[in-house]
Amino acid sequence: MWKAALDSTNEKLVVTGARSDRAYLFTIDTGTGAKIWERFSHGGISSGQDISVDGKGNVYVTGAFKQSFGFEPATWHSPATDDWVGFVSRLGVNDGRVRWTQTVPSTETSILIRVATVPTSKNVNALGFHKGKVTISSDLTIGSTDDIDFTPFAFQIHQ
Repeated sequence: MWKAALDSTNEKLVVTGARSDRAYLFTIDTGTGAKIWERFSHGGISSGQDISVDGKGNVYVTGAFKQSFGFEPATWHSPATDDWVGFVSRLGVNDGRVRWTQTVPSTETSILIRVATVPTSKNVNALGFHKGKVTISSDLTIGSTDDIDFTPFAFQIHQ
């Protein structure tokens, strides 16, 4: 599944999805059709699920990975090799350079499927599903190891 978003000037189209079992992002100049930059994740299996661009030109991508994941130069690892771990990353729309990534590990599985930005806010909103306990931050864990079905969850990242 591929997702796309335009920047606030409608001059750049940013696209995410998966290619060869790795998260893949690229930006196209809408006037010329030329590719501006592209990023493949490194590590294990990963996929970009959703993408959003805020008014300042920051690109936000959500998705999930198994084993390990990263965009150069950083790498994150899942607690167990068979578990999916959700992520949200912020990149620059002009250069594709990663500004930060937040992972959302779970005792079983977490997948972030949507990301949204609000033009008047510095917050990033993410939506996903998890099974088991999921750690959103060092002081916030939700869910239970007794969870038998996937449960939706949402959170904000304050920048």
